[in-house]
Amino acid sequence: MNLAGLADKIEGATERGLPRVPKYILLSDGISGAVDNGDLKPGDQLPGEYDLAAALPASLGTIQKALSRLVEQGVIVRRHGSGTFISCLLYTSDAADEEDSVD
Repeated sequence: MNLAGLADKIEGATERGLPRVPKYILLSDGISGAVDNGDLKPGDQLPGEYDLAAALPASLGTIQKALSRLVEQGVIVRRHGSGTFISCLLYTSDAADEEDSVD
Protein backbone atom coordinates (compact mmCIF):
# COMPACT_ATOMS: atom_id res chain seq x y z
CA MET A 1 0.00 0.00 0.00
CA ASN A 2 1.36 3.41 -0.96
CA LEU A 3 1.12 5.26 2.35
CA ALA A 4 3.06 8.26 1.03
CA GLY A 5 0.49 8.79 -1.73
CA LEU A 6 -2.33 8.43 0.75
CA ALA A 7 -0.67 10.95 3.09
CA ASP A 8 -0.27 13.38 0.18
CA LYS A 9 -3.95 13.02 -0.69
CA ILE A 10 -5.01 13.78 2.88
CA GLU A 11 -2.65 16.73 3.26
CA GLY A 12 -3.42 18.06 -0.23
CA ALA A 13 -7.16 18.11 0.38
CA THR A 14 -6.74 20.19 3.49
CA GLU A 15 -4.28 22.61 1.86
CA ARG A 16 -6.10 23.29 -1.44
CA GLY A 17 -8.89 25.23 0.18
CA LEU A 18 -11.52 22.72 -0.92
CA PRO A 19 -14.63 22.27 1.19
CA ARG A 20 -13.62 20.64 4.45
CA VAL A 21 -13.92 16.87 4.37
CA PRO A 22 -13.15 14.94 7.56
CA LYS A 23 -9.84 13.09 7.45
CA TYR A 24 -11.46 9.74 8.22
CA ILE A 25 -13.51 10.07 5.02
CA LEU A 26 -10.45 11.07 2.99
CA LEU A 27 -8.60 8.06 4.38
CA SER A 28 -11.40 5.56 3.83
CA ASP A 29 -12.02 6.92 0.32
CA GLY A 30 -8.30 6.66 -0.41
CA ILE A 31 -8.23 3.00 0.61
CA SER A 32 -11.42 2.31 -1.37
CA GLY A 33 -9.83 4.02 -4.37
CA ALA A 34 -6.73 1.83 -4.05
CA VAL A 35 -9.02 -1.21 -4.11
CA ASP A 36 -10.96 0.10 -7.11
CA ASN A 37 -7.83 0.76 -9.18
CA GLY A 38 -6.22 -2.56 -8.27
CA ASP A 39 -3.44 -1.31 -6.00
CA LEU A 40 -5.03 -3.36 -3.21
CA LYS A 41 -6.43 -6.78 -4.03
CA PRO A 42 -8.78 -9.14 -2.18
CA GLY A 43 -6.93 -10.77 0.70
CA ASP A 44 -4.23 -8.08 0.92
CA GLN A 45 -3.40 -7.13 4.48
CA LEU A 46 -3.40 -3.47 5.50
CA PRO A 47 -0.75 -2.12 7.84
CA GLY A 48 -1.69 -2.07 11.52
CA GLU A 49 -3.50 0.89 13.06
CA TYR A 50 -0.37 2.17 14.82
CA ASP A 51 1.68 1.88 11.63
CA LEU A 52 -0.96 3.83 9.71
CA ALA A 53 -1.11 6.51 12.42
CA ALA A 54 2.69 6.85 12.37
CA ALA A 55 2.83 7.15 8.55
CA LEU A 56 -0.22 9.33 7.91
CA PRO A 57 -1.22 12.81 9.05
CA ALA A 58 -4.05 11.35 11.12
CA SER A 59 -4.56 10.32 14.73
CA LEU A 60 -5.16 6.76 15.86
CA GLY A 61 -8.83 7.63 16.47
CA THR A 62 -9.16 8.92 12.90
CA ILE A 63 -7.58 5.73 11.56
CA GLN A 64 -9.97 3.60 13.61
CA LYS A 65 -12.99 5.60 12.43
CA ALA A 66 -11.91 5.25 8.78
CA LEU A 67 -11.41 1.50 9.17
CA SER A 68 -14.81 1.14 10.84
CA ARG A 69 -16.39 2.95 7.90
CA LEU A 70 -14.68 0.54 5.48
CA VAL A 71 -15.96 -2.44 7.48
CA GLU A 72 -19.51 -1.06 7.26
CA GLN A 73 -19.08 -0.66 3.48
CA GLY A 74 -17.79 -4.23 3.15
CA VAL A 75 -14.43 -3.12 1.74
CA ILE A 76 -12.35 -4.66 4.54
CA VAL A 77 -12.64 -7.36 7.16
CA ARG A 78 -10.93 -7.26 10.53
CA ARG A 79 -9.79 -10.44 12.22
CA HIS A 80 -8.90 -10.13 15.87
CA GLY A 81 -5.30 -11.18 16.37
CA SER A 82 -4.64 -11.45 12.62
CA GLY A 83 -5.15 -8.00 11.14
CA THR A 84 -7.18 -6.07 8.61
CA PHE A 85 -7.66 -7.43 5.09
CA ILE A 86 -9.30 -6.37 1.83
CA SER A 87 -12.57 -8.24 1.61
CA CYS A 88 -12.87 -11.12 -0.82
CA LEU A 89 -16.68 -11.03 -0.61
CA LEU A 90 -16.79 -7.64 -2.29
CA TYR A 91 -15.38 -9.16 -5.45
CA THR A 92 -17.21 -12.46 -5.25
CA SER A 93 -20.61 -10.77 -5.41
CA ASP A 94 -19.49 -8.39 -8.19
CA ALA A 95 -18.24 -11.31 -10.30
CA ALA A 96 -21.48 -13.21 -9.77
CA ASP A 97 -23.53 -10.17 -10.82
CA GLU A 98 -21.46 -9.80 -14.00
CA GLU A 99 -21.91 -13.49 -14.87
CA ASP A 100 -25.67 -13.21 -14.37
CA SER A 101 -25.92 -10.18 -16.65
CA VAL A 102 -24.03 -11.93 -19.50
CA ASP A 103 -26.69 -14.65 -19.91
